[in-house]
Amino acid sequence: MNSTATLYGAIAVSVLTLITFAGCLVVAYLKQDQTSIALLVGAVVANASTAVSYWLGSSSGSAKKDDTIAQRPTTSPP
Repeated sequence: MNSTATLYGAIAVSVLTLITFAGCLVVAYLKQDQTSIALLVGAVVANASTAVSYWLGSSSGSAKKDDTIAQRPTTSPP
């Protein structure tokens, strides 16, 4: 798979998810629903930490490893 397409896809999913949760949080705030606000704040924090873990954690390292393996020569030495 094209790593550029994967990169843009991961960015789009991360941003879209954060925007969706933020929109829900604004609606809950405007309705003054404290239970929903507390639930959504927890969900936003969990989502943000998952996104940070992906970009800076083991998934990022795994993707770099996969790219390195894909670039190695395919012929065996004599």
